Amino acid sequence: VIGDSFLGFHPNTAEEPGRKIRIQNHTVGHLYIKELGSGGDEQLLNDMIDSTLELLMQLGREGYLHRESSIYVAVRMNGKTYLPEYIIKFILKAG
Repeated sequence: VIGDSFLGFHPNTAEEPGRKIRIQNHTVGHLYIKELGSGGDEQLLNDMIDSTLELLMQLGREGYLHRESSIYVAVRMNGKTYLPEYIIKFILKAG
C-alpha cells in the first residue's frame, strides 16, 4: 500500500484493477496508489512504481520457476533414485 490511509477502501478489481501484478500470465495481485499530494515529480513517482512492480513480478517468476523445476528433481545415490518427500506424498495420494 502506497499513500495515505486506505481505511474504508474497497477495491473493485473488475472496473478499476489498479496496477496488476502478474506472474506466468496470471494476475496475483493489484496495486492501488492514492494521490501523494502535489508538488512531486509525477514521472519519477511512476518510474519508481513501475520498477517496484517489475521487481515483484521478477521475484514471483523466479519463485514459480524454482518450484516448477523442483518437481523434476530426483537425487541419485548408490544406484537408487530418491524423490523429494512432497512428490512421494503426491504420488501416494494420486495412486
